[in-house]
Amino acid sequence: MNVAPSGNGVIADLDSDGLVSFVIRSGPDTPRGGEMFNSALAHFGGKVKGVKAYWQNGGQLSDNLNSFNAAVRNGASLEDAARATFTGKMSQRAGFSGSVEITELRGMPGEYTNVGVIFR
Repeated sequence: MNVAPSGNGVIADLDSDGLVSFVIRSGPDTPRGGEMFNSALAHFGGKVKGVKAYWQNGGQLSDNLNSFNAAVRNGASLEDAARATFTGKMSQRAGFSGSVEITELRGMPGEYTNVGVIFR
């Protein structure tokens, strides 16, 4: 959707089920992450039925997974840990505060390496 020459920005996709997926990488040449999230949702409008996320360890895009694991280590349920991430918080603010479905979970509790989640 909107990527700066530095590679920072947002790429979003809407699947046939109305679930939007994002890659958001903020930097000095981009709006804040929340603004990019909201902009991508606005782009797809009323077609969006939920947010689909996939988090994996390593690299520059591991913030959600790190937050998820920290919440699990502090005793949160998997669903509450997902809600505690940037994507979870932004999804709730956008109105997707109903169900949280964990679609993939690899690794040990609090040290997960891959997590898939859908916010509806």
